[in-house]
Amino acid sequence: MADSALPNGITVLRDLADAERIGSIVRERRRIVVLGAGVLGLEIALAAARAGAEVCVVHHGDHPMPRNLDSGGGTVLRSALRHSGIAIIAHSRAEAISCHTDADGVDSFDALVTADGKQIRGDLLLLSCGVSPRTELATLAGLRTGHGIVVGPELRTWADPQIYAIGDCAHVVEHTAQTAQLQVLPGGASGLIGPGWHQAAWLAAPRWARRGGRSVRRRRWASRQAPGAAVSAGSRRTRRRAGLGAPASCARAVVRAAR
Repeated sequence: MADSALPNGITVLRDLADAERIGSIVRERRRIVVLGAGVLGLEIALAAARAGAEVCVVHHGDHPMPRNLDSGGGTVLRSALRHSGIAIIAHSRAEAISCHTDADGVDSFDALVTADGKQIRGDLLLLSCGVSPRTELATLAGLRTGHGIVVGPELRTWADPQIYAIGDCAHVVEHTAQTAQLQVLPGGASGLIGPGWHQAAWLAAPRWARRGGRSVRRRRWASRQAPGAAVSAGSRRTRRRAGLGAPASCARAVVRAAR
């Protein structure tokens, strides 16, 4: 759905206009409802709560950041978020939105309605429901897909070593006789910007070296630690315009809450 088709009070953080809308709600200490408990949603939720807004995060899983954390880690993160003043409503799948019509005839957000009957009221609904890899072309090409295009530690697709996949669409799994027999593969696409940039740099390194006549020693991607695992919501300029400052990563939030 295009942003222009959304009722007033429902937004995503894509540009400066979105940042201004979020910033005005934060500055007025009003209530923000964040739909989705992935990295980006939690980053903006933490920043908004730290700036004084009342924040509620709604998601349908058992714990926040299910793609990146196991149950234990998710439990610690949930506790840290609540310690930071953020309300967490889990096991709730969004079904509808409730709006009211302003005096000028404009529909404005009133509440998020969940499948189990909850009505979560707020002044702004921030959509942060994540993305799904587009795997249609890979499937048509005969490549193995899971939660993305399945590649090994060298980032080569299982079915064709001449085809690579990186970033949000890459589902990295070691290709062994055991994993080849699995119907559902472990792990999934990272959904994070940092690993995608490191994958791109790692894959480009030998080609760049050949152009310069130099050799490069590389380890396999799976053996690398990818820094930048927590991604900020929007550019630094966008966050500053929203009055939210630099984001606090989920990992740092856990550390602060534990102190």
